[in-house]
Amino acid sequence: MFAVRKLSACDADQLKGHLRRLSADDVRLRFGHAVKDAGLDSYAEAIDWSQTWAVGVFDKDRLHGVVELRRIGSCWSRNAELSVSVEGPYQKQGLGTRLVAEALLVARNRGLRTVFLLCLPDNQPIKKIVRKFSGELTAVEGDVEARIRTMQPTPLSVMTEVFGDGCALLLSLLGQSTDVPMGGRGRA
Repeated sequence: MFAVRKLSACDADQLKGHLRRLSADDVRLRFGHAVKDAGLDSYAEAIDWSQTWAVGVFDKDRLHGVVELRRIGSCWSRNAELSVSVEGPYQKQGLGTRLVAEALLVARNRGLRTVFLLCLPDNQPIKKIVRKFSGELTAVEGDVEARIRTMQPTPLSVMTEVFGDGCALLLSLLGQSTDVPMGGRGRA
């Protein structure tokens, strides 16, 4: 069973470990080019957690997948950038889709109307995930730009996020891992 929860600066070492466990090809697909371990560490250390929402999937207290969401531009901007990575042994289990659903719920509840991501043309898994959320894919200067529109927040969408956060906190305090139903599964 997997635990899915939001990440904070306290999880930076877990994030570094996750990024280092990605295969060379998965690093290339995530960042658009090869990155050495020192660069992955620098990336994790440079995250501005006050401007980043991240959700991770854990198996036995070890981080194996992450989605990051960052507002683009000023604090009033309604656009965000999304990135996702899942380690090889955990791929093809729906975890990437689950993480993107969580990020879209976070974006929705913060008034972010459009979520963008750039990917390489050969990144079929992320392109498939974007299509699941009715996203648009456009070729841009050798890359593919994805654009997913979010819905307006509702009391139910906010409560879905709050409930998921509370369950994740409770389960982490109890030291249990379980798959708690969280946002993005429906259009509340």
